[in-house]
Amino acid sequence: MIVYTNLFTLASKDPKENRYIDMLYIWLTFLIKNGGLSKNDKIQVRIDQKSLDYLNEAGLIPILFQYSKCQIDFIFMNQPNTISEGMISRYSMDPELEQEKYLYLDLDVLVMKPISNYIPDLQPGQIMIMPEGVMDHPLYAGDLVDKELTNNMCGFTSGFFAFFPGEGIKIFFENVSKECLANAQTPRYTVDQPFFNKWMCLTIKRQALPLSIFVNPSNLMENNKFHINGINGAYNKETCAFLNYAGEPGNGPMHYLKLLAMVCETSIAV
Repeated sequence: MIVYTNLFTLASKDPKENRYIDMLYIWLTFLIKNGGLSKNDKIQVRIDQKSLDYLNEAGLIPILFQYSKCQIDFIFMNQPNTISEGMISRYSMDPELEQEKYLYLDLDVLVMKPISNYIPDLQPGQIMIMPEGVMDHPLYAGDLVDKELTNNMCGFTSGFFAFFPGEGIKIFFENVSKECLANAQTPRYTVDQPFFNKWMCLTIKRQALPLSIFVNPSNLMENNKFHINGINGAYNKETCAFLNYAGEPGNGPMHYLKLLAMVCETSIAV
């Protein structure tokens, strides 16, 4: 399995002010400690050169690398000018690794249990998605799909999905990327997620894409919860394998503080 994430600094920004870079340390720590990955797996960080240079200056990454049982690779992307350009880097796959299962995790999604226990055996062209919210809300498909299709339908997060490469996956990624970029100058609040949900909805309801969809149980991941009394109370340690500290896209300081609070509480809680 390839577990990957997306990390970028906009061309107009200084990586020293990019708290998503700081979040990478926490993301990797939980993944290495709890993910149950083996030497047959890989971790990929898709990153621009400017961000990687700053990461290397700190010299802390090798400390984490020595604890990983699997290979950790940095995959280069062009430094984006807009958040839309950066976000769509998640919608690609390595041509040399098309016989591998992929799991994408946002940097604010922390792994709490061994991954292999919760990701199904996917077939070529199959994608696993996670329920979240409601489809007709602007955070999800909103007005991109007719109400008759979105009525009483859940939405899906674009910050957590798994797939096995295939023609349907390729078309899905191309569609989401194209439509997200077309709105780069006036992005929607959740940037790529509305287009992700549009094509999920159209595929589920109208078979718009040759894509097989596996929907995970919603209790597998919980949002903005901690050990005891966090933002939304404590998470269920029996059923929850992933903790999503979601919030305003691009607001690095807010996301970083949530992850830092979880690190602190994890160090204290028994």
